[in-house]
Amino acid sequence: MKIKKYLLHIGLLIAVIISLIFSAIIWIDPATFHRNTTQTTTTNESGNTADAETHYHWSDVYLPTSVILTKDKQQMQLTSGKEDMINQMRDAAKNVRVKNITVEDAKNFADYRESLLKNDNLTLSYSGPVSIGLFESMLDEHTLFDHYAERTFNHIVLPLANRQTIYLYSDNNFKIYKVELKEKLPNKLYKAAQGSDIRQTLVQYQEINKGNYILNYTKGVTVPKYSYLINKENTSLFVTHLLGSSSSNSIATKEHNGITTYTTDNGQRLVIDSKDGTVNYSRDARQNYRNKADTFNKTLKQNFDNLKRIGVALDDVRYQSYDSEKNTVTYQSYINGYPIISSNYYGTYEITMQRNGAMQYLFSIDNLQVPLPNDNQTVNLPPTNDVIQTLKSNNYNINKVKSIEVGYEWSQNPTSQMVVDLTPTYFVNYNGTWINYKNLGNRN
Repeated sequence: MKIKKYLLHIGLLIAVIISLIFSAIIWIDPATFHRNTTQTTTTNESGNTADAETHYHWSDVYLPTSVILTKDKQQMQLTSGKEDMINQMRDAAKNVRVKNITVEDAKNFADYRESLLKNDNLTLSYSGPVSIGLFESMLDEHTLFDHYAERTFNHIVLPLANRQTIYLYSDNNFKIYKVELKEKLPNKLYKAAQGSDIRQTLVQYQEINKGNYILNYTKGVTVPKYSYLINKENTSLFVTHLLGSSSSNSIATKEHNGITTYTTDNGQRLVIDSKDGTVNYSRDARQNYRNKADTFNKTLKQNFDNLKRIGVALDDVRYQSYDSEKNTVTYQSYINGYPIISSNYYGTYEITMQRNGAMQYLFSIDNLQVPLPNDNQTVNLPPTNDVIQTLKSNNYNINKVKSIEVGYEWSQNPTSQMVVDLTPTYFVNYNGTWINYKNLGNRN
């Protein structure tokens, strides 16, 4: 018995030593654990194929970004650092069949918001408008959606009582699409929002100015802070995926002051800035080119195909917004339900596709790889009304505020070049530019 006891202690000691060695290796040389995220087959703009590891479907990226529980006319945002509620709900609803669709009109925002609060429900919200045509692809019955494919909506509302009905709410025109189902939604869809790890935060959906809406954290919000190992993609990945590697496509290379420019004889250009990690891919307009994405629904689907061509992992990437004036679709990385917002495109993929065939991709060579322990650190943010008051007291024009969001600021960890810190803060989208609320100086 004593020998067995000693062997057990020795085995535990060896396990602890091995764990410490691997932890030290990760901190000293994270590249040892670099995982190749680009080994699935995708087709680039030149018609060549390149490899990537996972075959992504558009429904992996065009997912809602927040879950709200409405009960007794109060709204609570649900977040979890362990469970992916939205993916669980998506999987539970895959085989739902539709019986009928009808449309209701709210008179104004107050009437529209009152309708949202009227019955206890779960509301799954998108960061930007999406097409009903995308939503119908998640369900088994498609034919009833044909008439509504190009209509847009922002919220999926799942009543807690009447589980045989789904509502799609559109912020754009206050239309409400009532989707009647042939059977009740499965219980596991609702159970996904009942985990013991789920944090509830009081919120209020409100209009910040005409046509722009925010989640107001009326009592503030506590958000986890994270640290991640980063993965710096090899530039050859983007050359292969975006420019093509066939011998018929000549690629010229030029380097100057830390900036490498690749050009091809068919009007493509790839610029990689090693100083800030930004990547800028563009393609010239093409003669007799007709863009297949002539509708909003097709634009979203085609830009997802463009996103896949980059060749990076898309596990935490979600659709963020569509700018109809610029024909630009933006995707952002989300952590724990909150977006990473950065001026250097960290965690951001911006794709512009013109009708004449001209294209532009903007993104970063850096992406998140492995989360690191941070002793469960959190940041307490003030109520959203404090941010609004700061804007007013510093002479900002509230009518130019497009959004106020809680998001993550990306900053270099002081102890390692391969580690970044993600710190929660408020961001204000003022006149199209994101500003950390702590940097809202007086505009006089």
